[in-house]
Amino acid sequence: MLDPGGYGGLTITKSISIVNDGVGEASVLVSGGGTGITVDAPNSYVNLRGITIQGIGFGGGTGLVFSSGFALTITNCIVRNHTGNGIELLPHATSHVAIANTLAADNGGSGVFIRPSGSDAMKLTLNRVEAVNNSVDGVFVSGQFMTAPAKLDAVVVDSKAVANGSIGFASFSTGGGGITSLMLVNSVAQGNRIAGISSDSIISTVRIGHSTVVGNVVTWRTLHNAVIESFGDNYVSGNADGDPGFPLPLVGKN
Repeated sequence: MLDPGGYGGLTITKSISIVNDGVGEASVLVSGGGTGITVDAPNSYVNLRGITIQGIGFGGGTGLVFSSGFALTITNCIVRNHTGNGIELLPHATSHVAIANTLAADNGGSGVFIRPSGSDAMKLTLNRVEAVNNSVDGVFVSGQFMTAPAKLDAVVVDSKAVANGSIGFASFSTGGGGITSLMLVNSVAQGNRIAGISSDSIISTVRIGHSTVVGNVVTWRTLHNAVIESFGDNYVSGNADGDPGFPLPLVGKN
């Protein structure tokens, strides 16, 4: 991008890099229930950097939808004020997604919503991602539409889920779905209105280390024999349920 400006919606169907390295704000403006950026590019490599995807007017729709592609990177972006989810990751084949230095805020759905489908694996890394004041979850990771024994592996590092309407960081799956693993390291869940951290289903596991969980209605929540494991070095304070410790110590911690 050579000039700042407000651009229309974009559909990506092949490998490409769209880069704004400091010319000013380069915005994709979304209204009328549309989608700002759609990535539907099988076997492709897509890189997005320095872009603001902003909902405007009545019905900002969805910020970004990733439906296919081998690898997607999102760096230094802002996705906010949409009526749906900020970032939706819905691949139906093997994919690798990395999001860094990105804000997903003030959306009517979740900040970052991950729900792949099919029998292939997905690997996800969030690094310095902030999910703030979204109406549903901050970061929602689900393997429910995957076919067992497919795996969804998500790693979240140096990130924040703050003041969201439901869960800060949520991991979910269902019987027969994909094995879902969410690793939280050096991250913060604060002021979320249902729970800071949630794991739902016997094939859903959350592991948490060196992280802070404060000011949530519920510190952590496990449903349907799900698992939350702790490295034993987390900070838990000021939650409305009295700050219970995480249920399982992580075997082999050192």
